[in-house]
Amino acid sequence: MPNKNGEREGAKFVRYFGPVLDALRQLDGSGTPSEVTNKVAENLNIPETQQTELLKSGSPRFANQVAWARNYLKLEGYIDSSKKGVWVLTEAGYKAHLSAEDARKLFSKWVAIHQGQRQEKGRKQERGKSACVALRRGGKKSERYSSAERSLDARTP
Repeated sequence: MPNKNGEREGAKFVRYFGPVLDALRQLDGSGTPSEVTNKVAENLNIPETQQTELLKSGSPRFANQVAWARNYLKLEGYIDSSKKGVWVLTEAGYKAHLSAEDARKLFSKWVAIHQGQRQEKGRKQERGKSACVALRRGGKKSERYSSAERSLDARTP
């Protein structure tokens, strides 16, 4: 979304990558989402009005952004959230001290990975559609050919 100067700002939650790690270190390595969010707000002196600003969905924007930061830190292996409702620093997370530039690079890395996965999924879906079209046009039957499609073909002249 463009800012007041017409420039694209990017994902704002990236600014919380380092502060989330810092908050977890201050919480002895683990905390609930609300504990971590409160510690980040305290450390960064986030005004109450900003903490309570709501998204269209009705959830607090700040807490949502901290949760998105946690998601990317989890993908990178800095946070383990295998226990429901608890965020835990991994050994790598304890050691990581992310600058703003490090955070942007981490985010960009995972955006590229996810884009590649979506593109590959799209290519697989297209190949699957092509195979089904070929089968309907008299090609060889394959294992992907469902029984429902076979029964339709049996009724089609």
